[in-house]
Amino acid sequence: MIRLARLEDAQGIATVHVHAWLTTYTGIVKEEILARMNIEDRTTLWTRHLNDRDQIIYVFEKDDAVVGFASATKSTSNVLTLYILKDYQGKGGGKALLAALFKDLMDLNHQEASVAVLEANNSKLFYEKMGASLKKRTEVPGYGTGNVLLTYTWNELTKA
Repeated sequence: MIRLARLEDAQGIATVHVHAWLTTYTGIVKEEILARMNIEDRTTLWTRHLNDRDQIIYVFEKDDAVVGFASATKSTSNVLTLYILKDYQGKGGGKALLAALFKDLMDLNHQEASVAVLEANNSKLFYEKMGASLKKRTEVPGYGTGNVLLTYTWNELTKA
């Protein structure tokens, strides 16, 4: 089930965030970045995000547990996050989360959206499949040598 996130989802979102980063970015980003990831700090961060009126946050639930989430900014239509636990990937949750964000962004009169993803992250293929076009490449050495951030855009949200 896809639904708008609530304040009480902060810890569930944080848990998915930490586990998704560890499974996705091990061997991609600097190890010290991953070592600093913890559920307590992320719960504090997500509590702030859930109180931020400029953010749209949806969760993907299975058996009353948060197994994925996505967020975007209302003001700039940037997709900030989309993470799903590995066991639940490839089952339509990412597509449904993105569709929910896009519906809200279209309701706010946005006609396009963007997302940034590390080039070494295979989720870039998901965004391409969802109709996003590569707009920009930026080196991000802070994440580790050779890391490149790709910025994708959807020029018409109705097509995503």
